[in-house]
Amino acid sequence: MKGRVAVWGGLPPIRPTWHNPSRFFGRASFNATVPRPMLLDLLTDHRPIVRTLLQNTRWVRGLAAALLLTAAQLAHAHAYPTHQTPLAGATVNASQREVVIDFDDRLEPAFSAIAVTDSHGKSITDGKAVVDAANKKRMSVALGELMPGVYTVAWTAVSADGHRTQGRYAFTVK
Repeated sequence: MKGRVAVWGGLPPIRPTWHNPSRFFGRASFNATVPRPMLLDLLTDHRPIVRTLLQNTRWVRGLAAALLLTAAQLAHAHAYPTHQTPLAGATVNASQREVVIDFDDRLEPAFSAIAVTDSHGKSITDGKAVVDAANKKRMSVALGELMPGVYTVAWTAVSADGHRTQGRYAFTVK
């Protein structure tokens, strides 16, 4: 075997180029050949396959990121109140004639509602809740005569993309 170098993994040895070999092998072996690591063999000998896999991985990662961002947008598509009249916990006069709730997303009028009840559970709304035609984010309901006491507003909002939210709050009439 004169002049032949033993190989590791069946492949010819290479010189290390990613670092200064004298640091690891001493000055005398600077020009000596070092066997290739198995992982480097796979990457070196199969470059077209590895390159294709990396390119596909980049594409898959990009697609996954786009889907994640889309899902995040859909999660924020629910309609939540931004302002109510009367405010939650507020004390108002008996002259209050309507409850108005502004939402952060457009509402589906057929499935959105506001119900106002007194402390005995009796409805005091005068008609059905209406989504404003000019501002699809605003819903209101007319009130009947109010007596002093605590009233509960229960709302259900279905956003234009079909997500449903609901909630309740109370106000007091003096």
